[in-house]
Amino acid sequence: QEHGGVLILQPVLMDAGGDWGKKKADRPRWLRAILATNRNHARIHGHAVILRWNPTAPQLTAWQKRNCGKTSEKQCTKQNERENFNWE
Repeated sequence: QEHGGVLILQPVLMDAGGDWGKKKADRPRWLRAILATNRNHARIHGHAVILRWNPTAPQLTAWQKRNCGKTSEKQCTKQNERENFNWE
């Protein structure tokens, strides 16, 4: 039976707080559960899966930098992270 034509693209972007995505053995259980569920679905249905771990660069737009004012780039990135990751 032929399968194909479906590609699952899943971003797993490291948060600015470092709660997940760093090079460490343990990832949160909720993240492992999501990855395992999607991997199993793809395997059963013959789909391909791509994991993205790097966000688009540069992450901050000009207007976001202006809105942050004198805030450091690291803090500005953290403040805008959720919105920017949702666009990925």
